[in-house]
Amino acid sequence: MVHIPLRVGRLKVKIMDLTSFRVYMLNLSAITVSTLDVLEDGLKILLLIVSIGYTIQKWWELKNKND
Repeated sequence: MVHIPLRVGRLKVKIMDLTSFRVYMLNLSAITVSTLDVLEDGLKILLLIVSIGYTIQKWWELKNKND
C-alpha cells in the first residue's frame, strides 16, 4: 500500500492513493452486500414494530379526539 505523505503545519498526515481507496471501497461494498441478508430479518422486525406503534398511536389519537 502506497501512502502519500502530506504536511499540514507541523502535523504529518498520510493520504492513501487512489488505488488503495478503490480497494477499500470494493471491500466495504462486498462486506455490506454479504451481511445484508443477516440484517434483513432484523429490519423486517423493526419495520413491524414501528408500524404497530404507529397504528396504536393513531388509534389513541382518534379515541382522544372523539372524547
